[in-house]
Amino acid sequence: MGGKVLDYESKHIYNDGIRAGRSEGRSEGLREGLREGQNILLITMIEGMMERHNMSLEEVCSYMGIKPEDYTKAKSEVEAYGNQL
Repeated sequence: MGGKVLDYESKHIYNDGIRAGRSEGRSEGLREGLREGQNILLITMIEGMMERHNMSLEEVCSYMGIKPEDYTKAKSEVEAYGNQL
């Protein structure tokens, strides 16, 4: 009888661990998705302004109040995700 209680307890602990891992994975996925979406939005805005207003990257970034490095970082992160803009 003692073995069944221990088996049940270990299964309960195991299942709790699985649930916690899934919850943590979902949270991390949401954070990654939001960051990717923000990066895509930033890239789209910058490239759109560059095309429509014949502005350089430096001019657009200055107008938006960001650094050109922010654009290049966002671009490399999005490409690392496997998205091609």
